[in-house]
Amino acid sequence: MHSKPNAGVEGDKGDINSEIAIEESTLNSPDGGWGWLVVLGSFIIHAIQGGLERSNGILYIHMRQHFGQSATETAWVLSLYSLICRLVGPISSGLCTRYSFRFVTFLGVSMTVAGMLTSGFVPTVQYLYLTYGLVVGVGCSLSYTACILVVGHYFNTRRGIAIGVAASGVGFGCFAWPPILRAFFEYFGFRGAFLIIGAIVSNVYVCGMLFMPLSKRKLKTKPQEVTLNKDKNETTVSLLPQQEKRIQHFAEAVSCNGQNSTLFSPDKTTAETVHIPKRRFIDLTLFRNYAFFTVCAQMVLFALSYNMTFVYLPALAKDQGISELEGSYLISITGVFDMIARISMSTLLDTKHVKPYRLITYNMILFIIAALTVTIPSLHSFMQFAVICAIFGFVSGTYISQVALILVDILGISNLASAFGLNQLCYGLGMLLGPVIGGLIRDYLGNYYLSFYCGSASTFAAGLLMMTGNIWLRRRGDAL
Repeated sequence: MHSKPNAGVEGDKGDINSEIAIEESTLNSPDGGWGWLVVLGSFIIHAIQGGLERSNGILYIHMRQHFGQSATETAWVLSLYSLICRLVGPISSGLCTRYSFRFVTFLGVSMTVAGMLTSGFVPTVQYLYLTYGLVVGVGCSLSYTACILVVGHYFNTRRGIAIGVAASGVGFGCFAWPPILRAFFEYFGFRGAFLIIGAIVSNVYVCGMLFMPLSKRKLKTKPQEVTLNKDKNETTVSLLPQQEKRIQHFAEAVSCNGQNSTLFSPDKTTAETVHIPKRRFIDLTLFRNYAFFTVCAQMVLFALSYNMTFVYLPALAKDQGISELEGSYLISITGVFDMIARISMSTLLDTKHVKPYRLITYNMILFIIAALTVTIPSLHSFMQFAVICAIFGFVSGTYISQVALILVDILGISNLASAFGLNQLCYGLGMLLGPVIGGLIRDYLGNYYLSFYCGSASTFAAGLLMMTGNIWLRRRGDAL
């Protein structure tokens, strides 16, 4: 029997020579209980960090007004932030497998707060490339990755619902942040606004306290005792009768030791040797799976359009005669329907009869987003903008909320950490290109129309690319 490498088992690394208690939570996700507090913590982090990122359009306007720089130079701040935030994704997921989710969250929020506080005091926009783009980007990547992965490991049968509820925090934050940011900059100025934003972000420390390792959770079931004795390169494991069916799960749980394990049955008469490979910090071999490759490739194309839309939507609305206040409301409207979609659609797509079509639904959403994006430049009234933003928020919320679940459908839960990190890296590449391309178009043509047309074409190409991956899965018979 061979075990798959487990990319996300978390717990304290004790002495392998000692006797330890492997609780039921190590072998099976609790699917509730303390896990719902973990979901609450993840929801708040999504609301604070995800909602703030979705409000980049508001930050873009005030950064440009404060420093008086061109659209391209100002857009680089937010593009670098988006790139770094996703570029560090594989490292963030690797740290989550080596250390605890709580530790990675604390490290991330510390960097984010430091970056926010210093950003308010910089003399030119170029300094924001370092303080906001780099420092805040790295910090947000660490805490965001941890809050996604910890939910995936606390839930199994309810994973879709749990991740959907946690991710819906982005929609709530997207609703709350735009008018709040506008008020901060109006009443407290550029420096004061960033100081207050840093104070709000510091609440992520409290959320991190909820991310208790599964190995420390006390469940109602009686702990199952095993003994680990290190003898050269082998680990001898004595299993109780009720554990015999969980040998494979146990092998994955101790895979971080990277060695051969001999598993004995309770009567000591039979034994089975299991080679447990050492977990890789970043598993690039996942790209050998063509379906995973297409998911990552289409993510670059989608993110290019997605980030461009949120950065330049308030500015486009302003050019079309919509007031700055109403422009901030558009982001809020998008956030409300994003939140509704993340909860409702995550629940629907995780049901028994709909789940087999989750990959196809995920693919079709890309074509809908492309159609909506191409219509945005033709809008002129606030009501027209509001309707399209509501639909856009709903379909994009459905798309984003399913990323982790799609990766599990394709590669399994044991590869979620590495797959999610690599996917975020590709997402970051697209997030970098979007605002920069849009800024160049604005500087040379004097409007944002062509930016949205290019974004629509990019999303449509993403849908076509992912379709090839789905066909590949169907032909192999690996799709759910």
